Order: sequence, then structure tokens, then C-alpha cells
Amino acid sequence: MVIGAVVIFALLMAIPPLIVFPPIIYYYRKSAPLRAQAELDRTRRARELAGR
Repeated sequence: MVIGAVVIFALLMAIPPLIVFPPIIYYYRKSAPLRAQAELDRTRRARELAGR
């Protein structure tokens, strides 16, 4: 009886991440190139400011 309750509880705990994580991973993968480009722009701008 206790094992069944634990299994049900574990399933309930596991369902929200399954719903929440795929969009986060998809968005992260989609935005990774944009983030890399922004990082390059930021370092370039910082270097220009430092060089001046």
C-alpha cells in the first residue's frame, strides 16, 4: 500500500518537469546562436572602449 502511494507521488512529481522542460530546452537551443552573437558584440564593444 505504501509502495503504491510512493509510486503515485513520484509520478505526480515527475509530470510537471516533463511538461516544463522540453520548451525550455527547445528555446535554449534556438537562442544559443543569438546569445553567442550577442556575447561577441559585447566583447568587441568592450575592447573598443578599452582601446580608446
